[in-house]
Amino acid sequence: MANGLWYDDWSSYIGLMILHTRSRTGPSLLAGVAPFDAWPPGELRPLVAHTDRMRVRSGTVLAQHGRQVREAVAVVAGEVVAQGGALDGRRYGPGTWLGGAELLAGEPYPATLVADTDLEVVVVNGPAFRWAAQTHPGLVAGVAA
Repeated sequence: MANGLWYDDWSSYIGLMILHTRSRTGPSLLAGVAPFDAWPPGELRPLVAHTDRMRVRSGTVLAQHGRQVREAVAVVAGEVVAQGGALDGRRYGPGTWLGGAELLAGEPYPATLVADTDLEVVVVNGPAFRWAAQTHPGLVAGVAA
């Protein structure tokens, strides 16, 4: 976990397992992930090219307090716990976006985030997430919680 959240060099992690590669998926990669589940499939194609669905093992550190946010992560299944700072002990479950609001605001992570259980997540890289927020302003309300 050199400089960012997930996979600056994720191939060295045993805690992450990619479920779908970008080249083998279509808009269905984001199916069931709010707020993208309300978008027409054709509008998702540019975003899907910069998105992965992954499994993460329990105990994996997803983000470190004070580090720059490089991706927005939607929790599809499982639970994440915050450690440290004002968010200590806060839990995040399915439907929660991690890093989205900080990515758009240019802020660092406010806490260290750890997979408390095995997770399934959707990871959208930063530039693609910013593009989506600019082209679909309603996205911000859906992820800034």
